[in-house]
Amino acid sequence: MEEELQGLQLDGNTIQTQQHQEQSSEAPEGTATALIPWKYCNVYANNRSPERLFLFQGQSIFIQQRLDEKVTIDQNTGNVVWDGAYLMAKFLESHIGNLQGKSCLELGAGTGLVSIVAWLLGATQVLATDLPGPHTEHVQKNTGTNARRIAQERGQKIAKHEEEEVVESVKFKGPFSYILCSEILYLPKFHRALLKTLTKFADDQTVVLLLWKQRGLGEERFFDIACRLSTGWKIQYLERTVLDAEFQDQPYGVAQMTRIPTTSAPSSTSHHSFA
Repeated sequence: MEEELQGLQLDGNTIQTQQHQEQSSEAPEGTATALIPWKYCNVYANNRSPERLFLFQGQSIFIQQRLDEKVTIDQNTGNVVWDGAYLMAKFLESHIGNLQGKSCLELGAGTGLVSIVAWLLGATQVLATDLPGPHTEHVQKNTGTNARRIAQERGQKIAKHEEEEVVESVKFKGPFSYILCSEILYLPKFHRALLKTLTKFADDQTVVLLLWKQRGLGEERFFDIACRLSTGWKIQYLERTVLDAEFQDQPYGVAQMTRIPTTSAPSSTSHHSFA
């Protein structure tokens, strides 16, 4: 996702306006038509569809899901879109906004939805990561297909880079402006490795955003480890009001982590609410 793709502002109502005009021109005389607001949770949504459609920044994002393999808590979790990925993407759009000039690293990208939205918000560099093999191929397919289509619609060009070039690129070695982590805390055995990864790719300007569903699997132990090991992290738990309105009564947690300068106090926690 290259820098030359950034900087074009689109009217967020473009798609809806066109749809309304098309519906009006095709409707028989005397027939009333109306636009119905899009909702994530609706009776017509099929979360098990091979392809799911999302609307962000006035753009349609088509996410392919791999339904040929069984998805469990331990395997193939990146084959489908988790609600948490949608919530992280909405949080970025609603509370972070303009990412121009920023770099983003997504850990456990899954289908790539969050990374695509970060790119749409103007991030100069976005690195989507997941387990090697079919998982990264799945991310690459979704991010590449959507980026090329959107770039073509905008009259822009996208440069192709081989995977080896990206890995060796200095700008993708960190530190990153934002590290995005949605739904990756459900396996406590990986908490220490996750903390090590965050520490490697963050500096005192990095903001780590974590969003997770409280399933009772020990998700919050990660934050206990971050504090107990005195690794120099400050943790802020955000209020659920920062979540999309459809999910504010659901058991989701949101936290923001930042590095504490080495001359400052040890790790700490606090609660915070975005205006």
